[in-house]
Amino acid sequence: VLALRLKGFGGLLGLEAAPGIRLGAELAGRARAWSEVEGIFHTDELPGYGISKEEVERLRAELDAVVLVAAERERAEDALEVVRERAIEALYGVPSETRGARPDGTTVYLRPRPGAARMYPETDIPPLPLPREYVEELKRRLPPTLDEVAESLSKRYGLSKQVANELIDSERVEVFEKIVEETGAQPSVVASTLVEHMKSLKREGFDVEKVSEEDLLKFFKMVSRGELAKEAAPEVIKWLAENPGRKLEDAIDALGLKPVSLEEVESKLRELLEKHRELVETNPRKAASTIMGELMRSYRGKVDGAKLYKLVSRAVYGQSAARSP
Repeated sequence: VLALRLKGFGGLLGLEAAPGIRLGAELAGRARAWSEVEGIFHTDELPGYGISKEEVERLRAELDAVVLVAAERERAEDALEVVRERAIEALYGVPSETRGARPDGTTVYLRPRPGAARMYPETDIPPLPLPREYVEELKRRLPPTLDEVAESLSKRYGLSKQVANELIDSERVEVFEKIVEETGAQPSVVASTLVEHMKSLKREGFDVEKVSEEDLLKFFKMVSRGELAKEAAPEVIKWLAENPGRKLEDAIDALGLKPVSLEEVESKLRELLEKHRELVETNPRKAASTIMGELMRSYRGKVDGAKLYKLVSRAVYGQSAARSP
């Protein structure tokens, strides 16, 4: 359940401006049309739906007007963004939109009004017959559909259909393929960075579009060479987004992500094994988890987590097995 505060709209959402027309219903109609949610709740129509009168009064006193949506997170976020846009439009008057008629004479939102760029057949020019050969040639030259692109990405790189579709939606398919082909990085890791991390950081307010393709390419080359850990991706992207014009090398220096030698990691591991010797002997599983946590605090973003885990497991379970009677 997500919520949106509409300051100054208290009492207006439930106000019947004309018979059968309320602003709250208009917001709900827009949300249903654009985000496929069932509807919205707002403080002018509550209490109800398990929300008490006291809770509503507290919301009204502290926040004025609140709109709530219960749906999957992405759809709920889309719905509230549409509600916010429609509320802003209400400040300027009646929006230009296409509406459908109801049997009782009222209307309901259908879609936005088309702009000047709308295309339609030119009625003053007679139809021009096209040779069948020409049409067939055009069909052969058509690019693959989005479904075909998603299917190809899934088969070629072992991605799930959902991740493949998200790559397409984010318009990052080309940069994804370029990174994978030029760096040899694991496709699932590259896709996760370009889709999940970038999307999450964008929601947090970071302008991830300012991160250059060149820096992303360099980052994954370093990951493939073992010079950076893939876990460093969110912090690196965040830093580059906050410092437009700076380069990956600057981010590495600022974040303290310079490569760490295997000898240093093994030395630190030996220290921790000695520190937790008793736990290693009595409870190897807990010891491995404890030591892994301490190593990650020291080397997060500098050493790949999977490599650290292998080192820890081999050291801990090897020692515990050697000391067993």
